[in-house]
Amino acid sequence: MSDPGFENWLNESTPALKAWGAFVVARIKEFVELDVGKERYKSFFKIEPSYRAKDVASALKKQAKKNYPDPRVGMTDLVGARFVVLVRTDIEIVERALLAYSGWSTSRDRHFRDEVIDHPSLFDYQSVHYLVRATGETEVNGLRIPDGLPCEVQIRTLLQHAYAELVHDNIYKPTVQVPSSARRLVARSMALMETTDDMFCQALYELDQVSATISDLEQFANTLHARICGKVADDTGNLEAMEFLETYRDLFASCNRAELDDFLQGGYAQRLRERSARAGLFARPISVLVYWLAREHDVELVERWNLPAYRRDLQLVLADLGKAADSFY
Repeated sequence: MSDPGFENWLNESTPALKAWGAFVVARIKEFVELDVGKERYKSFFKIEPSYRAKDVASALKKQAKKNYPDPRVGMTDLVGARFVVLVRTDIEIVERALLAYSGWSTSRDRHFRDEVIDHPSLFDYQSVHYLVRATGETEVNGLRIPDGLPCEVQIRTLLQHAYAELVHDNIYKPTVQVPSSARRLVARSMALMETTDDMFCQALYELDQVSATISDLEQFANTLHARICGKVADDTGNLEAMEFLETYRDLFASCNRAELDDFLQGGYAQRLRERSARAGLFARPISVLVYWLAREHDVELVERWNLPAYRRDLQLVLADLGKAADSFY
């Protein structure tokens, strides 16, 4: 039997429910952008964050089944928001954004990490759910949001979202008997997804470490070159410089930067400064790193050299260090 009072309240509250969902999505997106920066934010969400208000018929059907004493309080998914990211570590960023806003109260309703601890041998639906409740007389676009009105926030990885889409209607709410073999298959798929996510996270971590190392080298070369030559020639983000740094990245791991600074200042700074006045390798910050490579790894430097336009300049660097440049060709 339907509840006329609840039904009337739902019809009257639908604009406020939608406004509250839109507000929650907008605030979380703002805080995520502040956290990750504008560039990364452009591709951070793998599906555009969205919200939806539960339609009246669905809410009444759920109330008839659950019989909440007060469905306006007990039915916490009257409005919901969904965020889909790439990997598990990105979920933590959305959680930080959600908790950073002081204009609402939050409680964690579900976290797959807790479920894995409680049921380590179970591989099933994974997601992070929070309840975000309006506080006081919250107002959005001229609409008053009832105090305590919840918005259920779901945060998933792309793999978790794919799993949820598969099992929601086919396994959890089937119209036919689900064979045990099908249940076994979806459990196996979740185990595989968990493993894949772990591997993705590790791969991204290692790539981030590489990016951080290259960025650090760029900054060091820019600073040292500017100090020696008395002018700024920024190579940051230059494709040619990036390819050079990547080509010799394994060798730079042993580079003592303070020693390189002393080495150049001790005998090669004047030559570098004079040659930097003309276009070519010496006008580029990466030239300070070429000197180090020529001293420590001359054979690898020449064998891997991928800047043919600066081949003559490379010979000059080798000659400066007393290397027989011709013997490398």
